[in-house]
Order: sequence, then C-alpha cells, then structure tokens
Amino acid sequence: MELFRGRYLCFLSFLFLLISLVCFKLEIGIKLALIILFTLLCIIAVIVMILGKKHRFVTFVSLLATASMLIAALSSFLFVSLPNEKAERYRGRYVARLEILLQERKGEDFSEYYARLKNAGGEDTNLKVYLVCDFPSELEQGDQIIATVYSNSLLPRDLPDLDDDCLLILRADGEGEVLYKKADAAAAFSLDGLRAHANKLQHAAADYVDEIFGEDAPLVKGMLLNDKSGLSSNTRSQFSRAGAAHLLAVSGLHVSLLLGALELLLKKLLVPKKLRIVVIALGGTLLLALTDFSPSAVRSVFMLFAVYLGFMISEENDAPTSLFCSVALITLISPYSVSDVGLWLSFSATLGLVVVYPYIESKLPYVEKSKKLSKKLLRFGISALKIALIALVANFFTLPIMWYCFGSASIVAVISNLLLSPLTAIFLPLCVVSLALGKLAFVGEGVVFVTALLSRAMLLCVKLMANIRFGVISLEYPFAAPLVIVFCVAMAVLLVIKLRKKLWICLPPVAFVVTFALCLGIFALADKGTLEYVGVDSDEIFTVERAGLCSVCDVTDGSAWNYWQLRNTLPLYSIEIEDYVVSHPHKRHAELIRRISEHQPIRNIYLPLTEDAEELGYIAQIVAVARECGMNTVFYESGELISLVDGTYLRSFFEQGESGHSSVYMSFYKDGESFTYTDNSKRLGAYELGENSRYMLFGAHGERSGGEKNPIPTTPEILFATRESAPAIEGASGRLVAKGSGTRKLSIVLG
Repeated sequence: MELFRGRYLCFLSFLFLLISLVCFKLEIGIKLALIILFTLLCIIAVIVMILGKKHRFVTFVSLLATASMLIAALSSFLFVSLPNEKAERYRGRYVARLEILLQERKGEDFSEYYARLKNAGGEDTNLKVYLVCDFPSELEQGDQIIATVYSNSLLPRDLPDLDDDCLLILRADGEGEVLYKKADAAAAFSLDGLRAHANKLQHAAADYVDEIFGEDAPLVKGMLLNDKSGLSSNTRSQFSRAGAAHLLAVSGLHVSLLLGALELLLKKLLVPKKLRIVVIALGGTLLLALTDFSPSAVRSVFMLFAVYLGFMISEENDAPTSLFCSVALITLISPYSVSDVGLWLSFSATLGLVVVYPYIESKLPYVEKSKKLSKKLLRFGISALKIALIALVANFFTLPIMWYCFGSASIVAVISNLLLSPLTAIFLPLCVVSLALGKLAFVGEGVVFVTALLSRAMLLCVKLMANIRFGVISLEYPFAAPLVIVFCVAMAVLLVIKLRKKLWICLPPVAFVVTFALCLGIFALADKGTLEYVGVDSDEIFTVERAGLCSVCDVTDGSAWNYWQLRNTLPLYSIEIEDYVVSHPHKRHAELIRRISEHQPIRNIYLPLTEDAEELGYIAQIVAVARECGMNTVFYESGELISLVDGTYLRSFFEQGESGHSSVYMSFYKDGESFTYTDNSKRLGAYELGENSRYMLFGAHGERSGGEKNPIPTTPEILFATRESAPAIEGASGRLVAKGSGTRKLSIVLG
C-alpha cells in the first residue's frame, strides 16, 4: 500500500499524532526527558546536515521529523501536563470564586454549569471546571459566585463525555453559595462567550424543530443539531448496538451530505469554484454553531476544509495527507483531543475508506446504464454491495479502538448501515427542506409528513437491528487481546510496505474472523459455567453464566449501587442478559432495570405474583419500563420453576413477612445438584430445601430475627454449608466463607 511513500507531510503528521498520543499517557517527568532528547536530536540533525553534503535531503526530512515529535511532546507538556498538575492542587474542600460560562443541565433539585475557576482557597487560578449544584439555582452566563466546593475527580479522565479542556468537577454546597456579581450581556464577547452564543443558537434552532416536527423532532435534532436530549436512553443504546451510533453524532457523513448538497446547488447556479469554497466555509461555520461546536462536527469540518484548501492550491488532492494533516491540526490546537474516542473512530474509519476501499471497489464489475430490468437490478445489487463493503472496511479499521475502549463490536453493523445509509442520505436534506418550507401550507406540510414517516422508519429499523440476538459480540474474551494485537500489527505492516497484489490487505480481516470464530467455539465448549454470588451489606445478586450467556437473580432493594455491582459481577465478555429475576420488587427497581438495559439488553424479566398492593405498584412501573425497552415480561408464582441459561433452573419462594417485607428463599438446580439460598428471615421451608441441597447459603437480606429460635449468625456474617453439614444447621455448624461488612463473593460450578 505504501501509505507514506512520497507523502512526507503525511508522515510528519503521523509522527506528530503518534507522539501526542504516547505523551498524553506519560508522566510529566518522562515528557520533560523526551523533550530534551528530541531537542538534542534536532541539534545533531542540523550539524549533520551542515557537515554532510551527500545526504542533505534525508537529513532535512529527519530534522523535520524530529521537530514534529518535539512539538508534539512540548504541546502535551505545556497544555496537558502543567494544567493537570495545577488542577491536582485544587482537589478537596475549599471556598472558590467562579465565573459561569454556560448552563449545561437543570432539574427540579439540581443545576450544572461549565465555569471558570478564578480563585481557589485564596489562590488565583484560571481553570475550566464543571460545577454541580445539588440545589436549584438561576445562574446565567457571566455571573460570578463565591461557593464552598468539593472536588474529588479530574476530567476528562473520569467523565470523558464532558469538554476535553474541563479539568475539574466541583460540587457546591447549598449553604455556601453567594451571588458575587451579576454579569452584563456584553461580557459574552469572549472565547467562552462565543460558545454561550452558539448554545443559545442551538436551543433556538431546537425549539423551531420542535415546532415543525412535534413528537418526531428528537431524531431530527439529534442528526441535524447534535442535540440528543429528546432521545431516550434506550433509543441511544439501540443505535449503539445496531452499529449506527455515528448517525447520532454530526460527523463526516452529515457534513459531507449537507455541505455537498450546498456545493451541488452552487455548481448548478454556475458559481465560480473559489467563491463556492468561501460559501461552503461559511456554511460549515454555521453548521458548527448550530451543533454547539460539538467535537465530531469540528473535526469533520476541519477535514473538509483541509480538502478544499488542497483544491484551492492544486487541482489534485491527496486524501491520506489531508486526513493526517487535519487531525494533526486539531490535536495541535486542542491537545486534549487525543483522549476523544470519537476522533480516533472517525480517523480510523476514514483512513480505511481513503486508503483501502478504492482498491476493493476497483475490482467490482462496472455495469453500464440500461433500461433493461436485469441491468437495473445488477446495478442496484452492486450499489448495495459497495455500501456493505464500506461498512466492513470502516468496522475493521475501528476494531482496535472498539476493543480497547468498549470491549465489544456490533456484527449487525453491516446490515444496519446497508439499510440506514441510503435513508440518511435522503433524510438529512429532507430535514433542511422541511425546516425551510415547514410554515407553508400543503407543500411544507407534505414534506414534513414524509420526513416524519422516514424518521419513524429509521427508528424501527434500528430497533429491529438492535434486538437481533447475538448482534453484538464481546471482544473481552481471554483470547481476543492477542488476536486484535496481531491483526493491528499485520494491517500496519501491509499499509506501509509495497504490495504487488493490493488485495493482500484483506488477508488480516479474514484471518481474524476465522480465528476468532474457532477460538470462540473452543471457549464455549470448554467453559463449564458458574453460579456467582455477590453480597454487599444486605443486598445480594446471583448470576448464572456460561460463555457469555447470563441470567441474573436480583435480591436487592433496587438502589443505585446495584447497577455498578452487577456490572462488576457479570463477566467482561457478557453481552446481554437472557433472564432477569426480581425476587421481590422495590421502589427503585424500575429505574435500576432501565439503566442496566442501556448497556446490556434484557431478554426476559421475571416478576413475582404478589398480593401486596405496594409491591404491585412497583411491578406496574417495571412492566412499563420492560415494554419501553422491548423486554419479555413473565410472572411467576411462589415455588414455580424458572428456566435459566446453561440448563440451570431456579425455584424461588416468597412469603409476606411480619413487617410487610417479603422474605425470600430459593434453590438453583442443575444435573441433579442444587444450591439453596435463604435471606435473613430464616423460613422453615428454606431449611427443608437445604437438607436436600449440596450447598446452602444464609444471606443477609430481609428481616432480622434472633434469639434462641435462630442461632444462625446474622448479618454481616454468611454461613455456607455443604450437604454433609446441612442436618446440623440448627447448631450453626458449617463453613464460614465470608465475615465482616465488606463485599462477599462466592463462585461454584453446579453439575
């Protein structure tokens, strides 16, 4: 492929990006040592270039390469390491003076803002921070406040969805806030103020979209304005699982469609080339303002501007050079961009499309235009194949990032993009036309109606793709890491060396798929499956798992910690939850299940048929969430047998306790073996089940009872008994496997 052959500017940009990425992860002392080393190399290169006369060109290129690496290391040192080190000093509790830059989120009992930290604990500073107020407030852009704050997190390391240059997250006390100075409107004319104006413009445009499209507005706002606030978390999760999350971020596809349509219109109007470029640049700037300068839109417009700049300088344009230079320019302007996963996803996908895809496309047969039906069908088939190949190339080039950052990849992405890409190419221009003509009777209403129908069709398509079983495959299996590394090395080598047959570049993806499938099959056969128990305080979770298939039994109160606890309990390579059994519902279970389903779809949710009125109300809330998220709801009676994954069955019993709290005891069965659990209420039925079980565990959940009738140790102790010691349970014999108030874990293989 010879990616860097004759492309010296491309190679220098590659070195800059590589060193920027490496230096971003290094400590400040190591960066300083690298800067000194690169400076010495520059000096040596200059001396060699002066003394040697035969290798001046090579020495000159080496000098530029060293200077490129030096600039990257220096940029990371000055704009990343030093501000981060400064921000480290302002962790903890102190009185701060802040200037409000932008309101980000607001609710009934909280407010969140971007702010400029002017003074921290009496020391003047100038850091961009994210301010979280655990109380409602009416602050506006430019207001200056004094607040007692607490900081324990650095950004964007902990919260990468916030602005890259936001270094601290501050939490303000309600009693400590004091209005210091009310700002004038004129204070908005600054770099931060421009962002505030763009945010207002985006909100005004969003309001207009709501007025035109009504209930169909969320997808239009998401794809046109990068405003995803109207889309439910479940919808965003479905786009991600379908491999179509890029459609919700205004990126290269959106920019090329919208500005490409503008260029086509200008060309039809016979506007000169250079004037067209100026108009398109203004259009790109307006698009950035409408999207509130979202990172994906900024880098896409930058890349497009780099291409147009090449057109202005020369009739020919080298796509790889434009790509590398534009990303290097973004990284130079904002060194924190190297932590932006979206940037690298866009870069990797585009690299594959400009370097590899043209050679693959050239091998496809060309079919001339014809009125014959067979020719038309053949042309349509080849067009569909091209879309599928584009999706395949983009997915394989983003595979290393998907593995490193997300641990999974969508295998239905090719089908999703095959369906959604043509629809998107129609949908985006229709959105613009609808907004332009929406106020007109008949014609405008007709265009809006067609656009709304297309929006619903796209959402339905995404939902169907997202719900395909095993549509997402995990990259967290033990064998995945070496396969991905070998794949990356092979692709990198083939991209830079000279290939006589260009299609050899397809060998690593094919080898990766075949090898991964074989390893996955062997792993599935070798995995025996496990029953996992995790308990913290009085909340307990059971999981039954085998080769990524998983069932969950929830013996908790539905509190927020259980979401994180469950994610830590499930294996890394688990990609969906087959069954989710609620032992007894609580007030917070509906929100917990909704949040879990955003990351791992739940196929079946099992709810107890209780007679308690309060629990029935909670069950109704869970059923509503299940319908919204596409879960199959199953009701079970006390003692009914429930089939779980890996040939395991669960028999769950629930009884109304004296305090109104349901007590729980259950048994897991597989291949003639059983495991019995009882909560802290210690019902007689649980003892009877335990006598016939190989294992028995006394948990901490439920009512607390003690005295002579119940000599079993109570929370926070757990008694784990085997079948041999079960008859002596009343005497508290058995094996104590965990003790204390920390996390308790147990893992066994049934059958």
